[in-house]
Amino acid sequence: MRATGSLSVFRLRPRGRSLCTSGTIPSTASPPTPRLGRLLVVWSCALFVTLLAQPASAEWYIAGQVGGAFPSNLQGLTGDQSNVGATLTNVSLKMGPVFGGKLGVYSEEMKWLGMEIEAYQSLLKVKAQTYTRSQSGTTTTGTLSESSFNMTTIGLNLVVRYPGDSFQPYAGLGLGLFTPNTDSTTQAGLNALAGLRYKFSQHFALFGEGKYNRATIDFRDPTNSSQLFQGTYSAVLFVAGLSIHF
Repeated sequence: MRATGSLSVFRLRPRGRSLCTSGTIPSTASPPTPRLGRLLVVWSCALFVTLLAQPASAEWYIAGQVGGAFPSNLQGLTGDQSNVGATLTNVSLKMGPVFGGKLGVYSEEMKWLGMEIEAYQSLLKVKAQTYTRSQSGTTTTGTLSESSFNMTTIGLNLVVRYPGDSFQPYAGLGLGLFTPNTDSTTQAGLNALAGLRYKFSQHFALFGEGKYNRATIDFRDPTNSSQLFQGTYSAVLFVAGLSIHF
């Protein structure tokens, strides 16, 4: 899959099947996707197809969003199949700005139910810090210098709202596809959100929104860039934006 602008070329892991294929997914570099992950993938693909099938008379919207991302440390870093038995201490990340956009639609029959696809980038950094790497009884200590850790996220969300005339609280849950600029591999994870929209005219609205991201991602071994660790990435984001409704 290829995207333009800040969304760089990426491939999905596990390899061997397309994202929308159900069943067992073979992998040459990581364990099979857990059952919940496979269900999220199938569910999100169904949402995307349903989104494209919505009639023009439904309530469509596009939106821009900007804000800040507040990541937790990368945790549980253990070597993958290229780095068996290795562990790495938690890696601290620095907060940064986030920007992106949305395309969504609310059902014509059930005005409280909607679907959206969003894409955004969090401009994070790895903090300057010391690390400890352990493998086969050998411990190595070193230093990480500050470096960019930009996270590109594509979300496929199911959204529910209170369809008020002016104020519309809403919440959503869906699949997130996470790609750090330090590695070309995209991993599936959780993208959750909640917010409040204020429609100040028939076609324009302001909104504020909080998001929660969580996924297992790759992080390159600081002692050997050809080897990988896998660990948990999570972040809380706060954004605001303007949406145009049709």
